[in-house]
Amino acid sequence: MNFPRIERLPPYVFDIIGDLTLAVRRAGEDVIDLGMGNPDAPPPPHVLQKLVESAGESPNHRYSVPQAIYELRVAIELSKFLWQEAKVAVSRGIGVGACGDEHVRFAPIANEHRTRQAARGIRNALGGSAAGAA
Repeated sequence: MNFPRIERLPPYVFDIIGDLTLAVRRAGEDVIDLGMGNPDAPPPPHVLQKLVESAGESPNHRYSVPQAIYELRVAIELSKFLWQEAKVAVSRGIGVGACGDEHVRFAPIANEHRTRQAARGIRNALGGSAAGAA
């Protein structure tokens, strides 16, 4: 199969670093890899024991669903809703609050008129009244 869009992707940077590291090692150079964070000692016995215990518990025999994936899905659904119903594009709230967490930011808006228009669209899409709106 041919996947032209995938073929146009740039090389994965960690593959490049891995290839360069391998070439240097094969040339006989000593390489200290600080990028992976791989431990150089085995885990403590109590950690291994807990791993063995956990492996025997049936709820652990499934793939986990990380919390972040659920939160990402909620954010995507909100973005889709606002795009479809309010005609407003949103992005992650970087630059609003501490690290932008729990905030939604409009896509860059050039003037106050467009900001008010977006706010009215969101209010209407969420079922709020536009009465008293600027």
